[in-house]
Amino acid sequence: MLTVQAQSFTVSGYISDSETKEIIIGASVFDQISQNGCISNKYGFFSLKIPQENVQIVSSFVGYEPAEFDFTLTKDTTINIQFTLKAYEIGGITVKASGVHSRLESAGLGVVNVSIATIKNTPAFLGESDLMKSLQFIPGVQNTSEGKSDLSVRGGTPDQNLVLLDGIPVYNTNHVFGFLSIFNTDALKNVTLYKSGFPARFGGRLSSVIDITTKDGNKERFGGSATLGLLAAKVSLEGPIVKDRTSFTFSARRSFADLYMVKLQEINEDEENTTKTNFYFYDLNAKLHHKLSGRTSLYLMAYNGRDKLENMTREKPGKNVLNSTMQQDWAWGNTIVAGKLNHVFRPNLFVNTTLAYNHYQYTTLLDKRYTYIDEEEIVQKAFNGLDYNSGINDYTLSIDAEYTPLNNHYFRGGFSAVYHKFNPEVISRKTNDVNESINNNTPKTILAYEFAFYAEDDWNITEAFRLNFGARFSMYNVNNRTYTAIDPRLSLRYLITPNLSVKAGYSQMQQYIHLLSNNSLLLQTDLWVPVTDKVEPMSSK
Repeated sequence: MLTVQAQSFTVSGYISDSETKEIIIGASVFDQISQNGCISNKYGFFSLKIPQENVQIVSSFVGYEPAEFDFTLTKDTTINIQFTLKAYEIGGITVKASGVHSRLESAGLGVVNVSIATIKNTPAFLGESDLMKSLQFIPGVQNTSEGKSDLSVRGGTPDQNLVLLDGIPVYNTNHVFGFLSIFNTDALKNVTLYKSGFPARFGGRLSSVIDITTKDGNKERFGGSATLGLLAAKVSLEGPIVKDRTSFTFSARRSFADLYMVKLQEINEDEENTTKTNFYFYDLNAKLHHKLSGRTSLYLMAYNGRDKLENMTREKPGKNVLNSTMQQDWAWGNTIVAGKLNHVFRPNLFVNTTLAYNHYQYTTLLDKRYTYIDEEEIVQKAFNGLDYNSGINDYTLSIDAEYTPLNNHYFRGGFSAVYHKFNPEVISRKTNDVNESINNNTPKTILAYEFAFYAEDDWNITEAFRLNFGARFSMYNVNNRTYTAIDPRLSLRYLITPNLSVKAGYSQMQQYIHLLSNNSLLLQTDLWVPVTDKVEPMSSK
């Protein structure tokens, strides 16, 4: 007997908002005839293989009207789905769990998708909504100290959290000495927290992954907003550069406490002894999205943020001292610039390439100047200066591929290469007759090379049993020594009923850099250093 198997074709495309053309992450696509489904990735792309000619596709996402398509499939087909916001009638709203969502429930253990609306509705710090503080309401997550934004996830320390802004690691996540995070919620689109069961595509930290995606911008019309709070002022702009093809978004935030701090200190100013303290922070987010073709997109993003504390003291003249002033400045912050190019090589093969530059720096400046009368009764001017600098520069290249050979297999694989330049601690001192550089602990810039390769498969074994498994190979070279590790990852889910599931997972993680912190209020520092012969890489299981 001869058996003829029906030919399969692939339906693929992008999912976006019909009004703004903003891509939608995590939307479900489901064929009601074959009972096969998938979800859109972080760039809005989906790929679904359907083994027969007639299809009835339903695509849905929370807050939008479902989109339905009935047609005959005779070849690989591209469908770009656009969702329309759902209109609710006042008087009664019934919220039900989606059957499609139940079928597509992730195998990931400890994965939480946090809506931007939830973040903005979380109690704010002086009127400022805070991403990191909103995560503290999730089980297994807590703050390290009262009022701070630093997170401890399942007992880990803040430096063991991998915080990604559009896929780029962020070394300093705090403004205002830790009382506010650096993420302007007006610029955010999607936030996913991984507390355990980490997929193989993530590595470099031990405790958690916070994956943050920013907005791409409205491709249909210009818009914006401005907010004036007790702590800071914010402005956001977005719109099309080329309609339906190129969009931009720009968000800026700056504190203005320094404006009235100066005035308040002028009122209490003493003619002989004066101390003036000033503080401000700012952050800027910018992003451009350009569709080169129906299969290729280009993303350019930039972030820059700084905190600066200034303190000036003028002392009362004393014996043989005519005047004396002391200037103390502290500044710290991040700079990130990245470009991403993704392309659909085949209906079931999506590849993204990223080039990025990441910079974190902390600086302290102490400068004392005074005029005095020497032993020969000659008026002399003198100064003493101290500069402290620490920081890290990263240059990153990564390629990530997503391949769907069958609907029950979703492969991901890729590699990344990072060139690190550490300036752990450089101190230079200047006086009238000495101009020298003093290196403490680390005599020079430390160069490190980090490579990683990963592969993972999301496998729907049966409708009830789902498995995500993979491995990550990492290699770190510093000071003529190379460290290597292979980290297995495993997460599984068994669906007992549509509303009840059992999950289990295992993951092994490596961390090759360490954070040395000084948490005093006025001298808070984050000093990042690589592994050494005496301090081995950290690992967790």
